[in-house]
Amino acid sequence: MEKVNEILSAAGISASDEAQKSAIRACYGKLIEDKRIQDIASENDAHQLAAASAFQQKGLLALLGSAQESQEVYTALSSDMDNVDTVLQALAALLVAASNDARVKKELES
Repeated sequence: MEKVNEILSAAGISASDEAQKSAIRACYGKLIEDKRIQDIASENDAHQLAAASAFQQKGLLALLGSAQESQEVYTALSSDMDNVDTVLQALAALLVAASNDARVKKELES
């Protein structure tokens, strides 16, 4: 996360730790589903994996695809007030559930 924070800071962007984690998790989720990337990762160290052309190509696609999906999600959620109201109701329910149940809170914060 430190490297991501450095990149964002250099670009003048202050993003929450959660936003940074979400970006990395989204990319990781795409890459971990790829059998070839799993195989390369199991046979190499991090520097070797990062240098592999297959990883570079699929990593870039994961990054760009995750960014596009994230933009589409936030656009849909905020596209009209009915959607915003629905999201706010869901967030309110999550916050109340988390304040009443430590297990729910832990799950939401992990």
